[in-house]
Amino acid sequence: MNKPVWPLVVTYLIGFAIAIPWYWPEGYRETVLGLPRWVVVSIGASVFIAALTAWVMVRRWPVEDEEEEE
Repeated sequence: MNKPVWPLVVTYLIGFAIAIPWYWPEGYRETVLGLPRWVVVSIGASVFIAALTAWVMVRRWPVEDEEEEE
């Protein structure tokens, strides 16, 4: 039986919403490691999305049995 996909979709949508810096105030100047905070948050969200995609590929990708190919 297939697992529901909607939690994964919602997680991706939240990750993309965090990665896009549209919600930061225009004059926000606080820095972290010499970079504006919104850059650090966007990079972190991008790493999270990449890790989530890798996990999906490893855990949920359909695998055909080798016996069926022969």
